[in-house]
Parts: sequence; structure tokens; C-alpha cells
Amino acid sequence: MSQEELYGNAVVPVFYDRREGRRWRVIQLSALTLLAVVVASLLALGRNALQSPLKRAPAASSVAPPRLAQLDPNRMPLFGQGVYQRIVELRRVSGRVVAANPFTGAVVHWLSTDEAHVVGSARYAFEHYGVLPKKQLALTFDDGPDRTWTPRILDLLARYNIQASFFLIGSEVAKDPELTRRIVEEGHLIGNHTFTHPQGWPAGPGRDRIEMALTDRVIRAVTGRATQVFRNPYGGNDIKTVRQNLDSIYTAQRLGYQTLAYDLDTNDWQFKTRHLKPTPLDLKDGLGHVVLLHDGGGDRSLTYTYLKRTIAEARRRGYTFTTPRWVADHPSTVYRTVTPSFTDRATLFVAQGVFRWAEYTLALLFIVGVASMFGVSLLYVCLAAPHERRRRRQPVPADVGFVTVAIAAYNEEEVIERTIRSVLRSTNVDLEVLVVNDGSTDATREILDELTLSDPRVRVFHIANGGKGNALNLAFRAAGSERIATFDADTVVPPDTVARLVRHLEHPRIAGVAGLVKVGNVKGVLTAWQSLEYISSIGVERTAQSVLGTITVVPGACAAWRRDEVLAVGGFTTDTLAEDCDLTLKLQRAGRKIVQDNTAVAFTEAPQNLGPLLKQRFRWSFGTSRHCGSTAR
Repeated sequence: MSQEELYGNAVVPVFYDRREGRRWRVIQLSALTLLAVVVASLLALGRNALQSPLKRAPAASSVAPPRLAQLDPNRMPLFGQGVYQRIVELRRVSGRVVAANPFTGAVVHWLSTDEAHVVGSARYAFEHYGVLPKKQLALTFDDGPDRTWTPRILDLLARYNIQASFFLIGSEVAKDPELTRRIVEEGHLIGNHTFTHPQGWPAGPGRDRIEMALTDRVIRAVTGRATQVFRNPYGGNDIKTVRQNLDSIYTAQRLGYQTLAYDLDTNDWQFKTRHLKPTPLDLKDGLGHVVLLHDGGGDRSLTYTYLKRTIAEARRRGYTFTTPRWVADHPSTVYRTVTPSFTDRATLFVAQGVFRWAEYTLALLFIVGVASMFGVSLLYVCLAAPHERRRRRQPVPADVGFVTVAIAAYNEEEVIERTIRSVLRSTNVDLEVLVVNDGSTDATREILDELTLSDPRVRVFHIANGGKGNALNLAFRAAGSERIATFDADTVVPPDTVARLVRHLEHPRIAGVAGLVKVGNVKGVLTAWQSLEYISSIGVERTAQSVLGTITVVPGACAAWRRDEVLAVGGFTTDTLAEDCDLTLKLQRAGRKIVQDNTAVAFTEAPQNLGPLLKQRFRWSFGTSRHCGSTAR
């Protein structure tokens, strides 16, 4: 039994907390995914890989065993004493009521008068059996083996020469076979605790069988031991919990397991979450008890402390320590030495590939990924630095001539005037400014009309909303210059930016120039992070791409284009969210050159809140992938 625990500010994912079921779903999904990988792999080994290697006893009854659907847990009473659980078929023989194993037909218990009164006329019932002698304590540990806590617990048990029982999770056995072997070598009993410790146990006979069989096989392969002792995840000894676990008790018993519960629950999984001071076990009754503890599934520091106190208290009261195998039916067979079969070893091999080697592989891939990231970054710097030095030594011409500046605007009443006035202050250039109002519904139209009256260099087109690509195509067709600079409607342009951009278009092979976009509204952590990102991804990476001739996008916020080349490839695409990326790739596919100039700077407004930022990044990512998809077609 395990839960999900909170330790201070850190969340330690274990398995399931009924109060916090939402967090468990992530863990269950991961466990089920890994289990599915194991099952799919083992199917290639044959059907036997998913079947329990335990030998079923032949039926001694002419009556067929009951199907699970025939059993109604709400009608099945619970009787008897002990820490083992089983389903029994009740029969009347010579006026007495006897309990028989419904799968073998063997009589396992003659009911007393009181027990017969409890079961009444029921045909099937749950029975508790296996009572430990007085003054004997069986310490049991679930959810291991754990790399941190199982060795410490084993050391403590060895110090006091105590034998305990460990109910192992199959996937954890696959991760730590050496630790599992140590448990066996030091004389402890091991039991089956399913392969992935699934929440919501039981989940049906099919999955129950697979969980038990996989665990059984990896234990056999690792230790050379076969165990017929099983414990339910989230099991218990009360009637409600027993009825909830009907499916798994039925499946385990049919496969030949004996299901072990407990009668003293330390609740050590909640020591930390509820900030409780552990209460020592009450051993005043002097009876034998099976104690539930955990060596895996989270931080077990308090469990370790509690265990030391429990051992001291039990020894003080005269208890000895044992394992519950001695009160099981046929104790000599519940835990025995076996020779692992080929299927056992193959199952372990597959499980280790998923749960152990994959962990090392992921660690290696992480290291390689980090090293690759630094290596690529260093390569970018080495490529960009010389190119940047040469670029900065190139002077800006005194007069670059006539240039068209194109801007598409949609609902930009708060920023459009500032953007256009910054463009109009450009130096070393004779320019016209074409603004396409793409169906704005705010005051953008009125602001643009006033600007056309105040400066004849501004020309405005009012059109129905058709998207940024459509608006820019209109501006390119109406432009009076073959050299066109494009800016976003929320961009502020320094006076020398236009001249620095268009000077490269004198070269006949260059069809596009990318400028350096910087964040102009650095007012918090989010915008500061974006500012650093813009400098690194544009200033360094794109400069390196320029050297290699592999620029993937010329940003519409600060760019220059050769008009005839753009129109020759069909202009801006209107069915994508990243029209600038689309155009960049089309021009390079046509054999034209794209360059980067970090001295041509524009300042843009970055999203100041997480919501707008996520929308922006989704648009960029979706637009790029949309283009790649259309290109592939």
C-alpha cells in the first residue's frame, strides 16, 4: 500500500492518495505505458510469458470452479482469524459446515458452531486463516526494493538478526536485481506485490494475471526463488477492503498464491503528510501480529526511525521475530528454490530494458543533449563573431535612394502612429510609407487618415480583413520602389535602420535582408527573458545561419525585400500563420540569397503576460509546421 506524499515544498510522487487523486493519474499513465511496452514485448516470446509459472493443483471435485462473475462480494460473509485471506466454498457434510478450496475441491477447514452461524446459508465466503503464535511479530515491508531505504532497513534488521518479509514490485526488482538478491541472501521472505503497483486495484482478472505473472517471473529470474505469497496493493483485513479486492484474491488463489494481509497497520505512508508523530505499536496483548511497513514509494526516514522504536519495544515485551510463511497452508512449498526458465530470463531481460537500461539511456541522452546544446551554441558564436565584425565595419551609404516601407495594420490604434512617425524620421533615404489597414474595427482608420494629411509620404489602403499576407501583397504590388522594407505595426525604428537594411539589396543575388529585432518593453522577468532570447536566437544563431546560407525566417518586424523577386515566387502566402518564414524558404528554394544584418535594429513590444506569450508561440510553431506540411505535399 502506498500513497503520494508531500515533503515540505517538494512533491514526491509515489502512487495514489485518495485525497489527491488528480496527481496520481500522471503516475498511473506512466506505469500503464511501461507495462504495455513490457506486455507487447513479451507477446513475441509466446503466450507463456504472460502466464504465471506456478503449478495449479488438479481439481479434486467434479464440480467446476466458480467463475468470477458468479461471486457476489456483497453476499459473501467473512469469518475466521488470521492474516491470510482466501475464498472458500461452503458445503454441508454430516450436519457440519466445511470450507473447501473452490479451485481444487480440497477441504481446508471445518467450521465451528459460531463460524457456521456467521456464514449462514451462503455458498461462498471469505476466510481469514493463519494465526501467529503469541509473542511473535512478523515485520512486512511493501513497495520495494528501494535504492535508498531498503539497504538501510536491511542493515538494521541484520544488526538485530531479524528475519522479515518484503513484498516486491516487479518493475523495481528489474531496476535493482542486486538489491533483491541481497534480501534473499540475508534470509528474508519475499512476496509478490504486482508489477506496477496499479491504483484502483483490482482492475480485472486479465490485468491481475499479467501483473502477478510478470512479477513472479522476474523474481524467479533474479533470485532463483519461487514465492506463492501475494499481497494486494491497497489491501487490508476488514470486510469492506476484502470485498473490494475480490477480483485479485480470486485470481491469486486460482494461480496458486496465498494472499497475505496484516493486522497491525503502522500507516507509515502518512507520517510526513499529516505531520503526525508516529505512535508506537500497541503490543500489550501479547498476541502474534503481522505489521505493515514500507521500504519503498517515497522518503522512508520516519519509517526507519519508527522501525527502530518498534524493534526495541517488541524486544522489551519479550517478542521474537518471524515470517508469516510458517502459518500458511503447506509452508514448505510457499517459498522454494527453483531453476529459472528461459521465459523467466527473457521476461527479466525485457523488463530491464524498459525499467533499468532505459533509465541509464535517458541519463546518457540528457548528458549528450546538454553537451550538444553547448557545442552548437559554441559553433554559432564561432561562425557569427567574424561575420559580425566585418558587418559592423561596413559604412552606411550617404544616400541609398528611394525606398518603399510597407506596414500591415489591424486594430493598432495604440501604436500605429508611433511606428509610422519613427519610420518617417529615417535618414540617408528617400521613402514612401504604404500602410494597409486590414479591416480594423477600432480607431486605426481615423489615425491613418490624419497621418496622410500631415505627411504626403504616407499612403493608406483600407481593405476588408484578409490577413497579413494578403495586406502585404497589396503593398508590394502598389510599391513605387523595387526595394521594400517591412515592419510590424507595433515596431519602433531607429533613423538609420531602413538605410542599413536596403544597402544589401544592391547585390543582384540578395533577395531578402533580416534585421535584428529587440524587445523594447523590458518591464519584468517575462519580457527580460524574451529580450535575452531575441538577442541569442536572432543576434547569434541567425548570423551563423547567414554565414551558412540557411536562414529559416526573415522577420516581418524588421526586413527588406527585392520586390520583383518576391512577386516572382508568388508573394506572401495567405494560408499560413508564418508568412515571413514561408516567403524566406520560397526565395531560397528559388536560388536567391538571404542575409542577416545585426546593425539594422527595430524595437518591438513583447507579450507581458503568459497567455499572450503562449498564443504567440503557438502561432509561430503552428505556422512553421503548416508550411513544412504544405511543402512536403
